[in-house]
Amino acid sequence: MSSDTNDANYKFDHFKASWNKHFSSNQIGSSVSEGTKKLLARFWAHMMQETGSGGAVNESGCPSDAKCCDYNTGTCTTSTDSNSKYFGRGSLQLSHKKNYKSYGSEVHANENKFVGNADELGTGTFTEGSETASYRMDSGIWYFKHANMHRCYSDQSEEECFAVSIMKINGNLECVNNEGDSNGKQAKRFGYWKDARTALGLAAAGDMVDCHTHCQHALNTEGVNCWGPWSRRNLAAATVKTAYENLMSGDPKKEKSDQNYPWDDMRASWNKHMTKDKIDSTTKLASVSEDTKKLLARFWAHMMQETGKGKYISESGCPTAAHCCDYNTDSCSSSTNSDKKYYGRGSLQLSWKDKYSAYGTSLGTESKFIDNADALAVQSSYRMDSGVWFFKHANMHRCYSDQSEEECFAVSIMKINGDLECGKNKGDSNGKQAKRFGYWKDARVELGLVAPGDMVDCHTHCGCELKAGKWDCPDCWGPWWPSY
Repeated sequence: MSSDTNDANYKFDHFKASWNKHFSSNQIGSSVSEGTKKLLARFWAHMMQETGSGGAVNESGCPSDAKCCDYNTGTCTTSTDSNSKYFGRGSLQLSHKKNYKSYGSEVHANENKFVGNADELGTGTFTEGSETASYRMDSGIWYFKHANMHRCYSDQSEEECFAVSIMKINGNLECVNNEGDSNGKQAKRFGYWKDARTALGLAAAGDMVDCHTHCQHALNTEGVNCWGPWSRRNLAAATVKTAYENLMSGDPKKEKSDQNYPWDDMRASWNKHMTKDKIDSTTKLASVSEDTKKLLARFWAHMMQETGKGKYISESGCPTAAHCCDYNTDSCSSSTNSDKKYYGRGSLQLSWKDKYSAYGTSLGTESKFIDNADALAVQSSYRMDSGVWFFKHANMHRCYSDQSEEECFAVSIMKINGDLECGKNKGDSNGKQAKRFGYWKDARVELGLVAPGDMVDCHTHCGCELKAGKWDCPDCWGPWWPSY
C-alpha cells in the first residue's frame, strides 16, 4: 500500500483505528508481537489481492458492468442505482447484501445502515474513540475477524491456515472451481502473503497449499476441512431463522413479504408436527439440540432439492406439460383442469391423489384438496405444512438404531423419490442423489453439525431389484412406512 493515491484510499491512521478496535489483544503499538505480525500478514495479503495493493475502492467495472448485479438476490440491471448493488467494496471487497447487513448490525447497531445505501460503505467515515475511521477499511477488518480468518487450528501449518482463509474470502473462484490453481489466483494471493511476511520480518512461507485439495472439494460443494466450528457463521449469535433463510436462497421474492416459503410458516408447521423439537425465531443455534439440528438438516436438504432452495411452488412445467398427468390414476390430459392434477406442490412437492387425500384427512377433511389441488400451493401455510407433514408421516425423521446417518439419509431419499433416485438409478447414474446429498451437507454445515461422510447410494443400500416391471427396494421401507 505504497503510493500517495493508495494511501488516500486506505489511510494508515484509519487502518490502525479499526485494527485496534477489532483486535484488542493484538493492537498495533510501539512494539508488535510475532503473533500479531502473522495476523497482519494474512490480512494485508488478502487486502492487496482484493484492492490491487490499495488501488481500488470498488470492484473493477462497478457499478455499470453486468457482473455488478451478481451479488443481488432481487431484480437488478445495469441501470439499477449503485446504492442498491452489493458488489465488492472496501479493503476486503465486502459483497452480498447479507454481509452488508451483518456489518451494519454487528458494528454500527443498524442492520439497514448500508441497505439501499451501499455506496456509503465505500465513501463514508466515522469516529472511533478519538480517531477517525473509514467504513471501507473497517468493513474488511470486521469481516476478517467475523469469518474467523484470523484463527488457525492447532494442528494446521501456517500455509494450510492461509489456504483456509482463501476459502473463506473467495471460495468458489479460487478453491471450489480451481483444482490445482488452474487460474493462478491462489498463487498471486500467496505471493502477496510472502511479501507481507517479509516486510514484517517473519520467516518466509513454505510451499503454497492448494485450497481446493486441502479443503477436500468434491461435486462443487464447500470443502469439509475449511469450515468447521470457525466458519463465517457465529453459532453463538446465529439463529435457526437465519440458517433457514441462508439456505433457501433460491426464492426470487426472498426480500419481500410474499415469499414462497416464509420463515413464520416453517416455524409454525415444524412446531405443530415436531412437538419434541420445537424452534423459534430467536432460537440460537448454539442452544438447539444436536438431534433437532439433524432433523432440520434432513428436512431442509429435501426441501432445497424439491423446491430449488425455495424457488418453486409447483412442479416444473405444470400444469400444462404431459408429465403433470403422471400422478393421476384416472383420465388426465394436458387440458385437464389443474385442480384435478396431483403433481408436486409445496415444500416437499406432495404428489399423488392418495397423499393429497391423506394430508386433507390430517387437517380434518379428506376431500379438502380433491378436485381442489391448487389450494395446496396457493396458500403459503399449506404449501409449507404439507411438506413437514409428509416428512413426519413417512417417518423420514426416524433412523434405525443400527444405521449410520448417511444410511438414514439414503432411506429418506427412497421415501420421497424412490423410483427416480433409487430404483432405476444404480450408482446414482443421473446425479440426483449427489445433488440432494450436497444440499444435506450444506444444511448440516449451516447448522453447525459435522459434515457427513461419503454418500450412500440408496439403490444399493435399499436392495433395489426390478420385479415384474416395477422396482422393489425392500430394505428401505420396514415398519416405518405409512399406509395410505
